[in-house]
Amino acid sequence: MDFDTRRLARDAAILCAAISALGVVAWRELFFGPPIYELGDLAANAIQIDNAKHLSELVGHYSRWGFHHPGPAFLYVYAAGEIVLHDWLRLSAAPHNAHLAIGLVLESFFLGLGVATLGQLLAFSRRAFLAAGTAVAIAYLGLIDQPLFNLWPPTSLVLPFFLFVIGCAALAAGWIGVLPVVVGAGSFLVHGHAAQPLFVVPMCGAAYVWGRAAWRRRAGGSALRGNLASHVAALVVASPFVLTLALDAARGPGSNLAAILGSVGRGYHDLADVGSFISILASFAAPIEGILDPVSAAAAGLVPRPAVLIAWAMALGALPFVILRARRTEPNGPLASRLPTLLVYVAMALALVVLWVVIQAGEMYAFNGWFVYGLLLVVVLVWVGLGLRLLERAVSPATASATGMTALAVVGAMVVLVPVPTNRLYETGAAFHDAVGRLVADTQVSRPIYFDYLWAPTWPDVAGAALELHRRGYTFLVQPGHASVVLGEASAVEEVDLAISYPTAITWRFVDMGQVPSAAPLSARLEVVIAP
Repeated sequence: MDFDTRRLARDAAILCAAISALGVVAWRELFFGPPIYELGDLAANAIQIDNAKHLSELVGHYSRWGFHHPGPAFLYVYAAGEIVLHDWLRLSAAPHNAHLAIGLVLESFFLGLGVATLGQLLAFSRRAFLAAGTAVAIAYLGLIDQPLFNLWPPTSLVLPFFLFVIGCAALAAGWIGVLPVVVGAGSFLVHGHAAQPLFVVPMCGAAYVWGRAAWRRRAGGSALRGNLASHVAALVVASPFVLTLALDAARGPGSNLAAILGSVGRGYHDLADVGSFISILASFAAPIEGILDPVSAAAAGLVPRPAVLIAWAMALGALPFVILRARRTEPNGPLASRLPTLLVYVAMALALVVLWVVIQAGEMYAFNGWFVYGLLLVVVLVWVGLGLRLLERAVSPATASATGMTALAVVGAMVVLVPVPTNRLYETGAAFHDAVGRLVADTQVSRPIYFDYLWAPTWPDVAGAALELHRRGYTFLVQPGHASVVLGEASAVEEVDLAISYPTAITWRFVDMGQVPSAAPLSARLEVVIAP
């Protein structure tokens, strides 16, 4: 079976539109309901998104290790959504509502394109697999904080990683037409997390070399000349991603790239602690177990249920036997020739995950390894396709198609009927927004505002206040260090230099509720003391 890139584009567009439409119906309150005002990580993100609106952002979301992740690709997409949905069309009540809406479209694109690529790569029944694969993927994503509408940066990597692994396998199988897809997904990954070059560079490089060889065997001639349009498209896709990285690197020792390279090797995991190491890897196999920190969980004896781990081991371990059977029954079929390639890339990704566990410096499950869920989703959907294939042959293709469509209808109904989960990330924040408005009511925009605070217990509200001031046109100032990394180095000033550098500045001192009688309330737990 030859690859059909045009069919892939049609299928991906249909799935992206369908998933986005389902999300809009199910989660419309997030996108087009009451205004949502950000706190914590999302507030820090929003400051950078505003910079991206003015084409001045060169780096990604902050890292707690003193640098930013490599690039601002996600931030520019969210900025485009804000411009269109909030600024121009006025469909979203606040910028963050627009960020969520465009985030849904972006993640739906990754998911739809990944499902369509996998279906064509392994020649699964088109209608049955597109429907059932999408349904199972949406249900699976619901177990891991639903990346389709979650802008927390670690969750945003799940679906591009899912697409990247599948795209690499397709490229390695000789489908040069997916080169722009692989480059695009890989570029989002590299921009999104400092770990991703460890995966993207070797996997993409190997896929391209392997794919050129496969093309020559199948079609003869030069893969470059025979697929010139795909190579040009890949260069066009890569250009803006490379541009921001190059502009940052041009800043030399003071660049974000230099800060990232300076942090390499600051890992803390002790591989002699076998229990912790196994728990780190195994925790991703059981997201519903509620293990938030695998290192601490292993020390406490909390590990995923053996039955769950056995199921995942069987799901991976059985695939080579599927390949052996396909080689006996259909030696020239797609399962015999392409499933081994996909399995190689799953294994390569798993090996690189192990390497990342060794060298990285943070909790994998908490924030540093969520992309692993994208890899597991590949395995899940392979088995969905194999199940449909068996049903198609044992009963009929119509039965397989009906099963897929029924699964999609059931999951769609559940998504629409189940309420959106409420947590701190998606509270409207209206009271906080109004409180900041009252605090600055008598302050001229020309006067900078210096934050005096204890960072650890107050930082979500401090970040929210910084964003509110930023959007109102005020200059906020913070102490150099982690706060200035999170909120922007341009805001950093030493307290001893405040009077000289900013003689008209006023100070906001963040205190616990009830600590100072004259303080003005900011949130449920913090008040602000304003000092001239």
